[in-house]
Amino acid sequence: MPELIVYLEPTKSTPLQQCLNNILEKVAPEYYLSTATKYPVHISVTGFFTVDTMADVDFIKDTYHNILTSKFPSGEHTPSTIFINSAPLLVSTPAQGVQHQQQEEEGEDRKSHALSSKHLLLPVEIPKEHHERLMKCAQIINNHYYNNGKGNMMIRSKRIDHISLAYWDEPNATEFETNQWLQWSNGSQVGIMIQDIINRLKDLLDDDTDKYIATNLTAWDIVLYERTFKGTHIGERHRFKEIARWIATI
Repeated sequence: MPELIVYLEPTKSTPLQQCLNNILEKVAPEYYLSTATKYPVHISVTGFFTVDTMADVDFIKDTYHNILTSKFPSGEHTPSTIFINSAPLLVSTPAQGVQHQQQEEEGEDRKSHALSSKHLLLPVEIPKEHHERLMKCAQIINNHYYNNGKGNMMIRSKRIDHISLAYWDEPNATEFETNQWLQWSNGSQVGIMIQDIINRLKDLLDDDTDKYIATNLTAWDIVLYERTFKGTHIGERHRFKEIARWIATI
């Protein structure tokens, strides 16, 4: 069964795409082969979802096409800027059950502590109107399949608010490999990586004092992909086939 996903991604060959692509494909792996390095640069619009037939693929493609190519009401003000925070954010995710030992300050007893995993990301803000438009696509598709008794083909919408730079989602990893990630993501190297990324993003800022990279919607595409190969090993990239691409317009 086709496995699909929808991304919002920088238009190919633009300075934004080239910079972010370099960070994810060349810089990030030098620090750690996290799950983020398996994917192209993107903002997730949906999670992965499977469909039964190519007719379903066509229906989903047509639904997105009809909504994404329609014009906003005449005279309605539609913000056209996507903002990217140039300072990567490191957030804690639920502990993965791997323990390390930490010497207590008093006595010789040792106490186990669960290390929290980390997610390194670039916060992104897209215009509310465009967020709602993407949510509408998923709602129409989900209603169609629910009404036709195909609840297994529902689309799971995402927050559409970040670009992942490093995180860990490796169900086939050994306990040792997961523990190595936990140690790294809680150590000093991740801070060095953050500063490296900040320095590389400076060229995209209009002014050195700016915090946000302001990009026009026309520098972004909405893309429907089919995942044709799932990388199951650490650092093994997924492979995708592009089904349809739309310029994010106003």
